[in-house]
Amino acid sequence: MNKPREVKKPGITSEVYLSKVSDLHVALAIRHLALMLKSGLSLSESIKVLGKQSEDARLRKAFEEIYSSLAAGNNLSSSMSKYPKIFSEMVVSLVTVGEEAAVLEKNLLFLAEYLKKKYEFDKRIKGAMTYPIIIFSLTGVEMLGMVFFILPRMEALFSSFKNIPPFTKAILDATAFMRTNGLYILLGVVALGLIGYIFLKTKIGRRISDYISLRFPVLGKVNRFRFLANFSRTLGILLESGTSFSQSLKVAAESVNNTEYINALEEVRKDVKGGKNLATALALHPKLFPETYTKILEISEGTGTLEENLAFLADYYTEEVTDLTENLATLLEPVMLILVAVMIGVLAITIVGPIYQLIGSIN
Repeated sequence: MNKPREVKKPGITSEVYLSKVSDLHVALAIRHLALMLKSGLSLSESIKVLGKQSEDARLRKAFEEIYSSLAAGNNLSSSMSKYPKIFSEMVVSLVTVGEEAAVLEKNLLFLAEYLKKKYEFDKRIKGAMTYPIIIFSLTGVEMLGMVFFILPRMEALFSSFKNIPPFTKAILDATAFMRTNGLYILLGVVALGLIGYIFLKTKIGRRISDYISLRFPVLGKVNRFRFLANFSRTLGILLESGTSFSQSLKVAAESVNNTEYINALEEVRKDVKGGKNLATALALHPKLFPETYTKILEISEGTGTLEENLAFLADYYTEEVTDLTENLATLLEPVMLILVAVMIGVLAITIVGPIYQLIGSIN
């Protein structure tokens, strides 16, 4: 007698459990699932189709194992919860509510739209950062070129001068040290990078990075608006799907991915459980939730239009982020100009200074 196939348990070697799949691929898969269910195909058969046709190999593998889990008698939400890197807590929560309230197709369409917007939103943020990163990278390459190619050729000329300016001598000594000990410096930079990366993964490191991300010039405003947009959209969709208020706040808090917001929203959840309304609880954290934001929620709670106004706020802050990111290069231009000016100034003082001194001595 053949034994039933066992559902694979999470293991450290499984790519399905360790790898994160693009929100766009997950959105397309969930939308296809909703459409297949709407056409009358059974849940089990729909999952089987996704296990064969999903674009991402990790998604195909996950759906194959979910199909086996469904065949073993488990429901869809519990099967999906085994893959937290692919299906977030929000996805699992909406599927759970959909199964319990018999509105699975509707909630899957909600999810597909949400994940698509989230993907576009994150892509826009990354695209806005491309130009500054290119400028800073080119500046770094130019500085390395000066250290390893330009200054070595000028060093012999400058060493023939009787009195080299102290600044120029210091620069020449520093660049000579960098060329001589380049490998050790590179290893030191890599080691510091690894230490910094590990530190940022700790609670203290994450708190520091999250604190700076909300207060960094220009980018701090972009991050605050991005978090407000994500929180509003997630909370609105969860409430509209029938998820409890407390659970919706919990899942929505995790969608912002910032410790300051997560801690504040945990306090908000406790205040709401204690009898306060959402707007009043959020107003206790004015640095994270602007007065305009809380006032709109206060009015919407009184008129019973909370879900609609959360959707409006999500769209509003998304547009604000779009405007900021489209003008990000212009806003960061002064910083980039200062960086380039400093580099050119150092180069001019280092190279042109001794030449002027030589000309002066000849005269």
